Amino acid sequence: MAKKKKVLNLTRHEATPEQKRDGVVEPDEKMKAMIRSLLTFTRMPDAYILNLRAKSLAYIAQRLNFKRAMIGGAPYLMSFLERELLVRGIEVLYSFYQRKQMEETYEGLFNPFL
Repeated sequence: MAKKKKVLNLTRHEATPEQKRDGVVEPDEKMKAMIRSLLTFTRMPDAYILNLRAKSLAYIAQRLNFKRAMIGGAPYLMSFLERELLVRGIEVLYSFYQRKQMEETYEGLFNPFL
């Protein structure tokens, strides 16, 4: 059986058991906190901030010697992050997990489309 290539989890969320079985690796707690901080925005950032955050995240992956990274988060950051990882020779994999949600309909609420 071929050895699985390790993939750094560069998302805010903990990798699922399935992702871990597929080779996704969590950084240590301190590094995970830094990654979460870089992926968190309290207001819409400009291109300078997006570039800076993407470079910082890609630098983390490079310093940890990963050749693959799983990314996911704010859509407006992902193209910046993907570009920075690719420039460093790091393969980009997008996070996937099945979201489970439940919808409820409430009677008597105003619906302008009815």
